[in-house]
Amino acid sequence: MWFLDPVSPLALEHGLFHDFILTVARAILLIVAAIIGGSLRRGLINSNLYQNHFLEAVWTVFPAIILFRLAVPSLTLLYMVEDFGLAQFSVVAKGHQWFWGYDHLSPEMSSMVRAQTRGGKRGLGGGGVGLLWGNQGLRSPVIPAFSSCGVMVTSTDVLHS
Repeated sequence: MWFLDPVSPLALEHGLFHDFILTVARAILLIVAAIIGGSLRRGLINSNLYQNHFLEAVWTVFPAIILFRLAVPSLTLLYMVEDFGLAQFSVVAKGHQWFWGYDHLSPEMSSMVRAQTRGGKRGLGGGGVGLLWGNQGLRSPVIPAFSSCGVMVTSTDVLHS
């Protein structure tokens, strides 16, 4: 499976991290397969494995080094994803149990627009099909084309919508 060429630097970092993880996983798989194959060829019991302190230190320290080597780019990538940069608009999408609510901060950051997916006669308590209604007629925030927008998704309950 081939991925499309990345458009943003963040997508490029995701692809490089993916390739790095696959390389490490393949190397570990080959090493373990070689050890198991060697053990099966020579016999299952190897007297050099018992009371070998150097070997115990190696198979304790080596996985810790691998995990640290994987954790550093993973955390760097995580913090890069969390950084919105200089977004012109900010939207908070809050998931409630059966509907979504949106808080939209205007570019001046002085006014906030609130919208929800339920309301009117179709919403909950109106005798309509509120739970089946979905996002039809949603008064969601409108973001102009070619503008940067930061979206933070959160929930207040278990989501069913």
